[in-house]
Amino acid sequence: MSLSKISVIWIMAAGFSLLLSGCSMPGQSHSSAPVQETTHKKEPTSTSKAKEKSKQGKESEPTQIYLDPNPSAGSARAMPGVTLHLSVNDLRAQRFLLSIHQEGKEQAKLITSANNVRQAIYKAVETNLKDRGITLSDDAPNDLIIDIVALRSQAEQKTLSYVAIDQVILKATFKSEHRKVVRQYTASRRSTGSLKVDISQQQNQLNQTLNAVLTGLLTDHKLLDQDKS
Repeated sequence: MSLSKISVIWIMAAGFSLLLSGCSMPGQSHSSAPVQETTHKKEPTSTSKAKEKSKQGKESEPTQIYLDPNPSAGSARAMPGVTLHLSVNDLRAQRFLLSIHQEGKEQAKLITSANNVRQAIYKAVETNLKDRGITLSDDAPNDLIIDIVALRSQAEQKTLSYVAIDQVILKATFKSEHRKVVRQYTASRRSTGSLKVDISQQQNQLNQTLNAVLTGLLTDHKLLDQDKS
């Protein structure tokens, strides 16, 4: 074989080797790009989901207490033909419904009412009186005045438990042409729990305590009985 033929074969082999090398390089670069992009996207997605769950958890925690009294005064006697002027006054110096005192902290966490306390009590009493046949009117000769003296729950939060005490005090005044009666109704309730104070549970218990006081008021024959005796 002549030298010229050997040179041509060597040149062709070298060119073919370079061609194969050039084709493989883009393939390696293309395969690495998607891996980096996928890893980069997963990180912020996971973080944003964690933030979203944390935000939803905070929003789901109740920050106020809703009062919805529904006293049971079915045993009270009917009083058809009686006309009353009903009024409810809120005499509380502090209007929050729940105070949470954390062990080791001076400042207490205060939970307020989600609705108007005076209106909630007025509506409950109004419904009960009407069910007994009593007519409510601004021009009535008889007055029933209910004063909210105390209505709140106080919780002592410790590391792994808490103790809560409810207190409800209502004063009722009945005035007519012949007589005036002033009576006070009180109820308290103590509850305990593990871990953190459950605001929803305290809401239910405070409503139960309020119902007990209103039931006592509405079934008290010495308050609403129209006999002079």
